[in-house]
Amino acid sequence: VWLARSNSDAKLHTVWNGLPLPPPPIRTDAGHDRGSLDLVTIGRLAPEKRIGDIVEAIARLNRTTPCTLTIFGEGPLRDAIAEQITQLGLNERIQLAGNVSHDQVMARLGNADVLIHAADSEPFGLAMIEAMACGLPVVATRSSGAQEIVDHGVTGFLSPCADVDALVSSTLKLAEDPALRRRMGDAGRERAERLFSLEAHMIAMEKVWTEAIEVHRSKGSAINTNHATCARDVP
Repeated sequence: VWLARSNSDAKLHTVWNGLPLPPPPIRTDAGHDRGSLDLVTIGRLAPEKRIGDIVEAIARLNRTTPCTLTIFGEGPLRDAIAEQITQLGLNERIQLAGNVSHDQVMARLGNADVLIHAADSEPFGLAMIEAMACGLPVVATRSSGAQEIVDHGVTGFLSPCADVDALVSSTLKLAEDPALRRRMGDAGRERAERLFSLEAHMIAMEKVWTEAIEVHRSKGSAINTNHATCARDVP
């Protein structure tokens, strides 16, 4: 919207949300090198999150590749999703974990193989960043937020929204190639530290404010921190 109205990016800065990241993961993957896969998804059980697509993907994957899924979250579609899991015969493969503490979620990510995310509406998915920080590749759909977080082919795979076949294909690549999972997981951790850590956020904010102060000084403007009106000229 800014670019369309101003026709300039001179005053446009991108500062990502910053998260306190966990310590770098110690991942051996010793128990996951035989083609099986342990997946996690995190999100409200609501239509826009398309959890049902993930359940269907797990059903298709299990025809050839053993895999499990833990679903964190609650919402209006819990009963419908539970029924879908039962009808597909996946009660031993999929766990509806509900809402649990953040520490429990992070511990689970630390022991999983892949985060899978199928939302068709996701402004900025913090769960994807947390998964990358834990060394997990991310399989996600091309919602606006996911496209900014996941580097397709480097830290995970992006696919069209509502395309279950694409979710299956991307996840199968990771199931069949432990080395690829490790490479993408390592790249995800590096990207999380570089762009989405609390430290990266503060450095970027400092850069914005430093530039703003220099612009005011160059104009001979006095910055009065007691009056909000001085912010109108800040880039």
